[in-house]
Amino acid sequence: MSLQEQIESLKSTWGVVMAAVAAGPLALWTSDLHPPWPSSSAMVATTACAAAIWFSFSIQSLVDRPNVLKFFGTVSLAIGLILGVYYFSAFGRYVVSIEVPSQDGTTVQTPIVVGSEPRPGITMSNNTTRDLLLDNQLIAERIWTEESIRSAKETLLALFVSCFFFLTLGATIVTLSQRH
Repeated sequence: MSLQEQIESLKSTWGVVMAAVAAGPLALWTSDLHPPWPSSSAMVATTACAAAIWFSFSIQSLVDRPNVLKFFGTVSLAIGLILGVYYFSAFGRYVVSIEVPSQDGTTVQTPIVVGSEPRPGITMSNNTTRDLLLDNQLIAERIWTEESIRSAKETLLALFVSCFFFLTLGATIVTLSQRH
């Protein structure tokens, strides 16, 4: 498919649908379900979605059989959905939102990434994660090892980006296979 044909495809209704798919990470960003680290994680995932759309055009130009394209797209969608389930599971495990008073007197939900391995001397048995954070001035590094916090952040980001990459790739390839 030539560059001109790709541009024409993007002008169609399909292009609008693909723009909506790529906007998925931004939708989670507005509902505070994106990884808190880095602060630009929704933009990173949106860039990955754009790369997935470009990659799908490359795949389509290499594969001439629509049923092979559709199979590849369906597998990509399934992988994306599985990664999404893992992402929401990891988000529930590693992200704690705590209400913090702001300077104007209102409260703001602050998401904090926590680790999985407590520092030596920290007992987790009777304390909730929220209580431990409040007792330690919301500084997760005082409670969990830096390595476990870094690992949690990287896991969240990798699952978030790869989930949307595969969802976008799959949706684009399935759509292209029907136009083939």
